[in-house]
Amino acid sequence: MAHSIAVSIIIPVRNSEKYLSSCLFSAVSQDFLLPYEVIIINNGSTDNSREIIDKYAKKYKFVRQIITDGLSVGFARKRGIEEAKGQYICFLDSDDMYKLSFVKKMYETITANNVDIVNCSYVKINPNGRISRNVLARKRSLDCIHGVRSLLRDFNIRGYMPMKMYRADLIKNTKLPISSKLIMFEDFLINFALYSKASKTTTITEPLYFYRRTNESATTNLSSNRTDLHLKCFAAVRFLAEQTGDKAVIDEFFKRGFRYWLSIFADVFLSIKVNERPFFVELHRAEKIKRIILSRKPLPIKGMLWEQLIKEIS
Repeated sequence: MAHSIAVSIIIPVRNSEKYLSSCLFSAVSQDFLLPYEVIIINNGSTDNSREIIDKYAKKYKFVRQIITDGLSVGFARKRGIEEAKGQYICFLDSDDMYKLSFVKKMYETITANNVDIVNCSYVKINPNGRISRNVLARKRSLDCIHGVRSLLRDFNIRGYMPMKMYRADLIKNTKLPISSKLIMFEDFLINFALYSKASKTTTITEPLYFYRRTNESATTNLSSNRTDLHLKCFAAVRFLAEQTGDKAVIDEFFKRGFRYWLSIFADVFLSIKVNERPFFVELHRAEKIKRIILSRKPLPIKGMLWEQLIKEIS
């Protein structure tokens, strides 16, 4: 067999001792009969994470720990991708959990439908313990353009990487737009690069992923430059769309202007407590930058917020 390992699960870890045991238990306890591997990228943890990982690596032969330091989540995942031997690849964040049927159902779906990516729904666990699910999830089979469209709408297919399973050939042969200049929203940028190359994708309505929204998680941290990071990502998505040379993909980007504006408005609102600029000043500034990105004129790069990001992913 070309692939003796069916699936590789990649888990970046950095100081995650609080939830790490439940995360790793969900990965090693999958109801899946084919060989799979768990690759843990221990990225400079200084808490008890290494001891927890060592315990699992000693007990389960299919668990591997790779020690790194100073990598962003994107580069840690990239290291895992380089090490992965599976025919398919999926990701798990160290404070989250898989349903025990995650790998089995995702694998059965991606192979039975002969698609490049499968996306499942999820259950969200909020810091107060409240549980909710993505009610916008739909079961759909999509060609490239409709996959890109659904991703850009960010409702049915969310931009997160861990709720998906990818064909290894696709993810290994795509130049992933990972950058040290984008510490938030990089999942969305990477997924755009992958969905714009995927011939066929599909979605699963059933929630198979438990997403724990902690006060410490990157997605909930308030940051005075959160809006700028989102605008950088927004500009980089346009850059990647235009790099495809596919008019349909480019048109889909420009059609999603209002959806982007909703997200940026939310970021400005979330940053009120830590931003030195008043809300309406920051909103007006974001609106001006958004208009530049959505203009049909050539995207300016030199001297712009996104200059270094685009240089790094080019």
